[in-house]
Amino acid sequence: MKQEKRSSKLLRPKERQWRCLCEGAQEKDYLKHLEKLLRDQEYSVRFDTKPFAPSSKGIQTALLQVDYGKCVLFDHDGRDMAFRATLQSCKKSTIPAFSNRCFDLWLLLHKSDYHHHVSQNDAYVEKIRTEFNLGAEADIKTEENRQHILDQISLEDVKSAVHRAKILRKEKLESDRKEIAGHVYYDNPDITVHIFIEEVFKVCGMPLT
Repeated sequence: MKQEKRSSKLLRPKERQWRCLCEGAQEKDYLKHLEKLLRDQEYSVRFDTKPFAPSSKGIQTALLQVDYGKCVLFDHDGRDMAFRATLQSCKKSTIPAFSNRCFDLWLLLHKSDYHHHVSQNDAYVEKIRTEFNLGAEADIKTEENRQHILDQISLEDVKSAVHRAKILRKEKLESDRKEIAGHVYYDNPDITVHIFIEEVFKVCGMPLT
């Protein structure tokens, strides 16, 4: 019996860990939900998250405090100087998983395509309420409604979001391309969250199709 237990322990899959700086509660909650979805499929995954506040100095202070250099989730939010500074602070080995204009765009891509330029951070709210069956006046940022949204996101939805994000970026014009410290970005709508998610899937051996 002891021999069987020892063998079982040796065959246990190694936990994959990603250390991530997260700008807000939406991003942190999303990673927690994705972790659960993957664990439900018996993928041993853990996202170790730490909050940070973007500023004109970017994330240099946060990165110095602890080596959270694997992934940084943040938004443009109409703050071009802070966005560029944060992007500048990301090391070459860091995946800047950003949303331009905000994380709401990434949530929408789980359910539908979205290719429209927006000028306000709340421009996605009405469509999110529709796609995720929320009331006409619902505050999508409350903890209860954030969870309501995540409860409707399956692993297949995550894969769909990755595919939609890749198409969105593929359709961008080369003339609109901007680059900082080797990291490419465009005016909104633009997103790179899927690049990080795709790497997670690849390391776990999770197929995207």
